[in-house]
Amino acid sequence: MKTLKEMQAEVLSVNTNNGWFESDRTVGDDVALLHSEVSEMFEAFRDGGLADQTGGRFQMDEYGEEFETTPKPEGFGSEVADVLIRLLDTCERRGIDLDFEYDRKITYNSDQIFLRDFVWPLIEKDVLIHDLCHHRLRQVAVSFPSKFGDDRFVGEVFDAQDRPRSFDADMRINFQEP
Repeated sequence: MKTLKEMQAEVLSVNTNNGWFESDRTVGDDVALLHSEVSEMFEAFRDGGLADQTGGRFQMDEYGEEFETTPKPEGFGSEVADVLIRLLDTCERRGIDLDFEYDRKITYNSDQIFLRDFVWPLIEKDVLIHDLCHHRLRQVAVSFPSKFGDDRFVGEVFDAQDRPRSFDADMRINFQEP
């Protein structure tokens, strides 16, 4: 099986040979292109579910003769592959070692289960958490002591005009216990 680093090199080779790697793009361009591939993946799902939508292997030439061809892969799985290819291209352009980053992230994520299941029960009664949402769920959590007003909170996200995103405030205000 190929490593992610080998796949990055393969994508670079194909893109270079097709003339798709010559001009540099901004990081914003890369993210937008990734987003467009994810949108195409969702569109493929809406159109055909998870099924392969690739057409037949035979086509007709201008004389009515049938010939075998390699059809363009279509459908959800093909679009997932496009997302991966675009991600590998972005990583190659930006010097990201995706093998390393994947291992680092999956190790961190795996550790979170250990922290939740083993460490948290040991310290749960000995910590004080300032949290506007979770203080309703756990006895140890309390509201943050500073007054921000009804729509402000610690850690809120601001938009490009330095205004708090209303979505985050609405989510906090409308939070319902499970």
